[in-house]
Amino acid sequence: MLSLNRSLLILICLTSLPTLRLHAETITVAWRQKPPQQYIENGKEKGALLDLAKQVFADAKLNARFVEAPAKRIWHNFSNGTTSYCSFGWYKISGREAIVQFSQSFHKDPPHTLIVGAKALSKVQPHKTLINLLQDPQLS
Repeated sequence: MLSLNRSLLILICLTSLPTLRLHAETITVAWRQKPPQQYIENGKEKGALLDLAKQVFADAKLNARFVEAPAKRIWHNFSNGTTSYCSFGWYKISGREAIVQFSQSFHKDPPHTLIVGAKALSKVQPHKTLINLLQDPQLS
């Protein structure tokens, strides 16, 4: 399964770089902090998705420069047509699809979980949506 994941990740990066000469240019791979998938700890880049992305480029023998950047800066660069530039780990939504091309997903976050103490369970269970739960003034 790992080789399939690597193949899909490289598609994410290369779909936004249609004119790239694969071995001649350095690709900037911008990533945002999203622990535990990608983050910086004590000055060292860490995380399973970040490690996978680096391995993909190494396996493909592509020159890649990985840079951590805030989400707004990454999308500003996409919006302005920055060349030899890609990113990974983004949700595919219509506003983004108007700017960049997406490949098939290579990772899906697990669903969010709500942890509730036994005493509060009867007050939380009637709420069918998170928005409804957050609007309940009796809960915090």
